[in-house]
Amino acid sequence: MRTQTQLRLGLLGLATAACAAGIDPPPPAPTVEISGGVFLMGGGDIDPCDDSKVTDQNNISCPDKVQSEVIRHPVKVDRFFIDQIEVTNFRYRHCVALGDCDEPEAQEAGDPSKTGHRKNYYSNDKYREYPVIGVTWDQAQAYCKAQGGRLPTEAEWEFAATDGDQSATGEATARFRSATRDCGDGSKDVAFGTCSNNEILPVGTASADVTEAKVKDMIGSVQEWVADPFNYLAYCASGDGAAYNDASPGKFPRFKANEPPASVQGADACLDADPETNMSAEYPGAGCNQRLNTCLAQCNGSWKTTASRSPEQSRADFVEKLCVSRVGTAPEGTDCAAAAPCDAVTDEAEKTRCQNVCACRADAALEALAGENGGECLQNCMAEYGTCAVAGVQNAYEATRPGCYENGQAVGFACLDTQPDAEATTKQFRLRPVCTPRGVDGAPYEDKGGEGAAGPTQGLLDDRHVIRGNHFQETDICNVRATRRDTWREVGYSGVVGFRCAYDSDPKAK
Repeated sequence: MRTQTQLRLGLLGLATAACAAGIDPPPPAPTVEISGGVFLMGGGDIDPCDDSKVTDQNNISCPDKVQSEVIRHPVKVDRFFIDQIEVTNFRYRHCVALGDCDEPEAQEAGDPSKTGHRKNYYSNDKYREYPVIGVTWDQAQAYCKAQGGRLPTEAEWEFAATDGDQSATGEATARFRSATRDCGDGSKDVAFGTCSNNEILPVGTASADVTEAKVKDMIGSVQEWVADPFNYLAYCASGDGAAYNDASPGKFPRFKANEPPASVQGADACLDADPETNMSAEYPGAGCNQRLNTCLAQCNGSWKTTASRSPEQSRADFVEKLCVSRVGTAPEGTDCAAAAPCDAVTDEAEKTRCQNVCACRADAALEALAGENGGECLQNCMAEYGTCAVAGVQNAYEATRPGCYENGQAVGFACLDTQPDAEATTKQFRLRPVCTPRGVDGAPYEDKGGEGAAGPTQGLLDDRHVIRGNHFQETDICNVRATRRDTWREVGYSGVVGFRCAYDSDPKAK
């Protein structure tokens, strides 16, 4: 074992070598202690970017990378330390001078075709306190290793970004988006889009981009490498508990129309009331598919001719149609606006039907479901579907819904999709069972530190690792999600991807 004197002499030699190269040694990187614990990882929005539209073929766009986020699951993260700021050009240049790192593959910042691009970014001392970019995953990992650390895992990165709150995935995304919406053009509160005029900023200077634990630049600035290989099934349980059935590598799990995985074959209450026909003759009590299809159809039919009708007429039409589909048609002559609209009905069956219809029309929830316009109406149908179907994953109060469990395990659901094999004129929204989320048996999935953390290999993308966060040239606020997953080739590089390091123990104590 080396003595303290030998260690000091070794460090002095390194510092001398760096100084000889014309670079003064930087001070130790500031770090933040993250206490660790169990948190809910993953997103909760069925349609995070509000891409659904009321058309003849009601449409929602939900790319596979987004779908892979929509499985909330408890993950246990051990105590760790993380760089408060992203690794800077100056710190990385010092590592290169010491011979521990290779120069970045790209030395310009951003996409040359977009505003905010910077030439000679890496070597220009003007940008010494800006985040280093253009490094490969291997280069980022080598830098962290030279500092006595490593790249953070996906779970650690998200834990730090959301402050580890059980409910923080949604709240953190709301905070992320609020910071970017409210920053004002050129305010530089966040290094993102118009907030910074698409310009990259010095690390740690964006005033609104800081977590409660004081970790900085996780909303904007640059996207960041994490340790994990990219896997669409990273949020799914391993082994027999997983409910996916697509063994093709590099694909998000899908299932053919009317052929759900075995784990949900008997879950008619959660899928379709009549799986043979994919539609139910009786709407009341039907599965989540029928409720969604009916809601979408009524929404579409009510709002399609908004130019000739007022919003109030469209909402009333929606409520009327939905009530007819749910509880039937009222007896002829029923005036639900009357004080006692059904008292005059003598037949008991007709009287009950009359009361049900009038109660339905008076339900304020249906009026709210209709929304103020067609797009909002469709979104509200989607939200109702989410509370109906995504049992035990997005909505805790749905954890006991009959038919949504298999052998005591909650069945996870991701985004909606149209039936891929159906004719365009018959496409419908359908439920997509994906997998059993990690930790549903009460024991949270334990983060594996990037080694095997991705779980099953069916969804593994070769030579690709996960990158998290957003970058300064980004303009689409829909991408500003605390759960956002993206990917880049392991041996590739990008002018908008940087990194920060994590440590198993306090680096200042070494």
